[in-house]
Amino acid sequence: MDERRPTLKQQTYAFALCAFVFMTVYNFAAWYTSKAEKVPSFTFNFEKYIPFLPWSIIPYMTSVCFFCLVFFVCKNNEQLKVLTKRMLFTTIVAGICFILFPLRFSLTKPATDNSILDYSFQFLKIFDSPFNQSPSLHIAYALIFWTVFRNLNRFRIFLMLWLIALGISTLTTYQHHFMDILTGTVLAHLSFIVFPYRKNDFQ
Repeated sequence: MDERRPTLKQQTYAFALCAFVFMTVYNFAAWYTSKAEKVPSFTFNFEKYIPFLPWSIIPYMTSVCFFCLVFFVCKNNEQLKVLTKRMLFTTIVAGICFILFPLRFSLTKPATDNSILDYSFQFLKIFDSPFNQSPSLHIAYALIFWTVFRNLNRFRIFLMLWLIALGISTLTTYQHHFMDILTGTVLAHLSFIVFPYRKNDFQ
């Protein structure tokens, strides 16, 4: 295992590669699915009782911040390589699912009164596809992020709680259905199995 600390150049390259692949795959899948005449939805009956919490858009949006940060937190080259492979694998597999098994969010999202929060929801309406639902990349990425953040000495508990809030926010912002969370969890753990950090260590 390569225990050398990654250089800033290596970290930047890994981030840029994963960001480029994400933008390409996500936007292509959204464009492709938007041309379908009908996109189905999959919901459980209990989901109608999930409350809409406008303020939860805050942890939801921080997924972008974590995406930008996680590559620069890696402590050694091996960790950076495994993280990059997991992120690329998860993004590509999710993109294939978005195209082959497209789903849309079906609940009506209530209006928001807070102008700042409303701006965030308007941003999501423009840039976040209503079709790229299952598996949830927010969930899959959050679990992958945690495999890096859990090794930190400082802020580990805070980051764990924040990532949990991020996961819950996928439901309370009315961005994802419960099926998306389940499939996102499965996809993340599949990436742990395919690309283990250490032998017999799937996380």
